[in-house]
Amino acid sequence: MKKQDDSMLKSARLKKSWTPEYVSGRVGVSLSTYMRWEAGLQTPRSSSLNALCQIFEMSPEELGFTTPFPQSTKPPPPPLPAPKVLILLHLPLRPWPSGLWELLHAGSSI
Repeated sequence: MKKQDDSMLKSARLKKSWTPEYVSGRVGVSLSTYMRWEAGLQTPRSSSLNALCQIFEMSPEELGFTTPFPQSTKPPPPPLPAPKVLILLHLPLRPWPSGLWELLHAGSSI
């Protein structure tokens, strides 16, 4: 998201007569983070932007945020090929050499 107009978020907050502390608390971010959003120094993550939109009952565009790039008209990339299947053979296990289990279990080294 890119900040379009530094004053739109602040204007929306002032219209509601809310303090920056109130909004930052409702969104769940620090006051300094929220103030950077209002100043246009930082943009909110998508989860925080969604919370802002819900709190203000406004769209990202109405709060001054837009997507940084226009939607691409390129077709999506082709799907990746299916992974190769690895076949494991079940081989019978040999019995442990005499006394090895006791050595390993006791913490001794060979």
